[in-house]
Amino acid sequence: MTDLEKRLTEEEVKIPDSLSVENMRKRLEAMSEEEKISRAAGEDVPVIEDSRDKKVIRDYRRFVNPMATAAALFIIVGVGFLMGRGLFRSGKSEAAKDVMSDSTAMTDSATMEMAAVAGETAEAEAEEACEDAEMASEASESASVGGDYEEVYAYFGQIREEEERLRELHSARYAGDFDEEMNMMAEEATADDAASDFNAGENFKGEAAFTEDASLSAAGKQEYSDTNVRTRGVMEGDIVKTDGKYIYVYEEASEHIRIYETDNGQIKPLDGGINVFPEIESGCEIFLQDDVLILLGEDRESYESDELHTVIKTYDISDRSDPKLINSVKQDGAYHSARINNGILYTFSTKNVDVNRIERDKPLTFVPGVDDEPVPPERIFLQEKCRQTRYVVITAFDPEEGCFTDREAVLAGGELLYVSNDHIYLGDTCYDWDSFAVTDSTLLVSFAYNGGVITKQAEGSVPGYLNDDYSLDEKNGHLRLVTTYDEDGIRYNALYILDENLKGISVLKKIAEGEEIKSARFLGDMAYFVTFRNTDPLFAVDLSDENDPRILGYLKIPGFSAYLHPFGDGLLLGIGYDTDVPEWPSPIKLSMFDISDPENIRELETKTLDGKYMASVLEDRNAFYCDTQKSFFGFSLMAADNKGNEIPIYLVSSYDTSDGFDQELLETIGREGSAGAVMDTRGLSIGDYFYIVTAGDNISSYDMKDYFRHVSDAY
Repeated sequence: MTDLEKRLTEEEVKIPDSLSVENMRKRLEAMSEEEKISRAAGEDVPVIEDSRDKKVIRDYRRFVNPMATAAALFIIVGVGFLMGRGLFRSGKSEAAKDVMSDSTAMTDSATMEMAAVAGETAEAEAEEACEDAEMASEASESASVGGDYEEVYAYFGQIREEEERLRELHSARYAGDFDEEMNMMAEEATADDAASDFNAGENFKGEAAFTEDASLSAAGKQEYSDTNVRTRGVMEGDIVKTDGKYIYVYEEASEHIRIYETDNGQIKPLDGGINVFPEIESGCEIFLQDDVLILLGEDRESYESDELHTVIKTYDISDRSDPKLINSVKQDGAYHSARINNGILYTFSTKNVDVNRIERDKPLTFVPGVDDEPVPPERIFLQEKCRQTRYVVITAFDPEEGCFTDREAVLAGGELLYVSNDHIYLGDTCYDWDSFAVTDSTLLVSFAYNGGVITKQAEGSVPGYLNDDYSLDEKNGHLRLVTTYDEDGIRYNALYILDENLKGISVLKKIAEGEEIKSARFLGDMAYFVTFRNTDPLFAVDLSDENDPRILGYLKIPGFSAYLHPFGDGLLLGIGYDTDVPEWPSPIKLSMFDISDPENIRELETKTLDGKYMASVLEDRNAFYCDTQKSFFGFSLMAADNKGNEIPIYLVSSYDTSDGFDQELLETIGREGSAGAVMDTRGLSIGDYFYIVTAGDNISSYDMKDYFRHVSDAY
């Protein structure tokens, strides 16, 4: 007897009436001979090989196995066709295989998987994805009460028990038993094998190092600039946007989106705008797609509740003077971030779970919801090496169709998010419940995404911590990253190259003893990063041979750059501090590096902005303007006058190899002492005109061809 036959005879499985043998026989009898031959030959049956590593719900098989069993019955009774796909999960959960048996169409998730694998992005796929989303919601609702979420419930129950144990240990401390208990637990603790694997191994080549664009945001477009982003082609939201004709501004104080029409530097505010309250209370960001404006922010379930929801609202702005709401959807959790790639919006929110309030029969007490429906159990991922009580909820939303096409929930803190053109990476340091300490490693989880479909790919870890999302970069499906770590009480830095499964390819360790990484930028086959302590080097690492990364050169400079930006061929702009020990207020320093010869990096020019500090770009990359074609860049900062008053200002600088840095524009913004004005100001260009936009205050325009001559204002 085969394993399948054994399961069919021994397991008690409820089969839906639509998939019963009798109903299936009736469908077969209704088929034409041509259709039977076609299906038997597999001509219309796509087969998807899915090798995803999905570590989730053990009882997922209760949800999918009825369909698998129905399909198996067809085989036993001699039916000559089978429609199916493999859905496998490893780790603590048993492998589950979902075999689809509908004789007329593939099931919803299978259709979405085929679209992801084949890369289909046609309009038909979007329509099917929306239907899939609706049916997935129905399926999750039917499965919400019962055993499908049992492993998730048990997971939080274990954390609750561990928290109680910690409280008991805290109490025992005063009874004299604490030290003995801690020693016993320390002996039982196990080391983090994944992190230690990076210290040595046959799969790792490399050596211990010595111890000593044009704008990526397409701001160089001739007609108008765009938001400065992390990854070319992956859009990010911001408080200010333009489409080359209109400027859209989110004003937090008035809780409105204001729209301004521009014409050769003239600015005309339009009546009305959009009132985002009460559905969006805070954190609002804007995306633009042709005549559709997308708003994201968060609201509170009620004034008495601390439950937050992330809201997505889309508006038809074909008539800018009269925006019309298209739809409004939401997902659980505080708004974290969002991206648009190939027309699909990917939204990230973070939801905390109170382990003392979970109820077994109410999944929404411990499972995040999307439009009030719990995320299906097969879309929930438990990280094996990290116990978290916070989810990162990831959704894919099609603005044209007005629906979610996919959703995922991973138990991760969401400390770091990096989105490449093909993958989503989450990185977190983690608390070790065995040793009662924060681990000196970063846990990574990756998802592939394409056409509105999100697919869990891999989990891994590296020693140390990441500075920000510029410390990671993907090329050809492989992840390159730089971390700062401790070894024997000494701080070092390292560079890792990981494959698509987040397994190590190579490593460079023990870089810059006693220092830590403050900024990084990956450009093609080169990595550049700055470490900080005393005399602070800019390192250049050749990654062209992934099995043997090599440090080609480094440049020791005073101060350090906290932000790096490519500035045309062979140039790298650094913005940071002119001090080795930043103190408030530390003056801002501009540096231009010649990286055309990585083995001989040169600092071509430096400029210290005396009396100017708190640069917005060092806190928010979206606040940075750069047009390398015109050799301009700009950002807001705070300045101190000769009386010690704090004045928020906006600075536009230029750079050329002959004259170095030159101030093109310096304008006061907002009210005296207003740090909010510094962070809420953006610079953008439309044609030959530059606009300084301070949300909630005013917009000013300048003629760039006429030495930034002031043109007009709007309030």
